[in-house]
Amino acid sequence: MTNIRENTQKSTPSLDKLAQLQYQLNVNKLQGREMLRKKARAKYFTNALVCRLLPLDSDLHKSYLNTYYCNSVYEQKENKLTTTYCNNRWCIVCNRIRTAKMINGYLGPIKALTDPYFVTLTVPNVPDVELSRTIDLMISAFSKIVNSWNTNHRENKITGIRKIECTYNPNLDNFHPHFHVVLQNKDIASSLVYKWLKAFPNAKICAQDCKQADENSIMELFKYFSKILTNKHDFYASKMDVIFRAMRRRRVYQPFGNVHIVSEDIDEYETQAYKDLANEDKMWKWLENDWVDTETGECLSGYTPNQQFKELIYKILGKTDSISC
Repeated sequence: MTNIRENTQKSTPSLDKLAQLQYQLNVNKLQGREMLRKKARAKYFTNALVCRLLPLDSDLHKSYLNTYYCNSVYEQKENKLTTTYCNNRWCIVCNRIRTAKMINGYLGPIKALTDPYFVTLTVPNVPDVELSRTIDLMISAFSKIVNSWNTNHRENKITGIRKIECTYNPNLDNFHPHFHVVLQNKDIASSLVYKWLKAFPNAKICAQDCKQADENSIMELFKYFSKILTNKHDFYASKMDVIFRAMRRRRVYQPFGNVHIVSEDIDEYETQAYKDLANEDKMWKWLENDWVDTETGECLSGYTPNQQFKELIYKILGKTDSISC
């Protein structure tokens, strides 16, 4: 068999940290203002990204506009806040909710795997015009590999989760689509990589990875499907638009075997009780970095970005003192 790069840990992988996170996501229903401050930070960051995406001549223009208005208004009734979400993947506010949902939905089946392995499958980088077609080929090849295995091993079918990711390389001006896969054991993981290399003979052996899963590799599965900023904190809006359009109507997560599908959609409307809100009826509207009662000027969350984060936002926008589109 082809000698693939393999990282095997000696100890049994521990998923305790993820289990604790899942517990917190399940029980922490009555939120405080700290959760609102985290949402405000995500909203502040998202609006900066969208301000760069909106001027593009993109098929996603209306969707970008929906994101700009996502979570922009809270209606308060007593100590409960109601808001709406855009459900778009580039929205950091919505992705915080989606990530929690994916962890809650998929962590249990992952923990049930006998000896979980984490596999990375790659193909050579491609230009923008080939990205969508390449993702189609990758999905098709993966499905054929799984179906072939299951046909020949009816008593030991592949069980796990596959995730699509795609990043942009500004140095080469091309795109790097790849899969992260968690499945039940080493033998199947190694066979998957071997068959992947047969399906994509131009793929580099050293670019594939196969290692025993631990909490760090599992968390990699639940990270955002694309790196928004480069290591130098640059945001290439037109290139991210290419990725967003290529991923349109595609599932980021695809379970197989005994793992059931968890919808990646989040609810459009949310009503949430907050333990430190006064029992009042009022409207809060987003204004730059917080939701504000326009009658009194009171801020809802109390979030104030620090200078470092402000400078990051201004760099994304190419401005010096404002985040208005």
